[in-house]
Amino acid sequence: QAVSKWPAVMRNVSEVPEAPERFEWSRGLVPEKDVAVLSAAVGCMADVLLTGDVADFGALMKRTDLPIRVRTVRAFLAEGPGP
Repeated sequence: QAVSKWPAVMRNVSEVPEAPERFEWSRGLVPEKDVAVLSAAVGCMADVLLTGDVADFGALMKRTDLPIRVRTVRAFLAEGPGP
């Protein structure tokens, strides 16, 4: 059943082109393996990045100076969609 919904889901997904300069600002904020994830979320102008990776993204979850909010699903649901 989930497979049949895949085309509808993918219509709402846009590809963010890889641009190395886009990654530079996030280096040092997260481990190198997660730089592309954080940069892509910001690059596609997401409001929130939901992750369960508290070990690597946890320090960003309380910051308000980033162009994106980073939250666990639980925290996001508890606080609401935000501003």
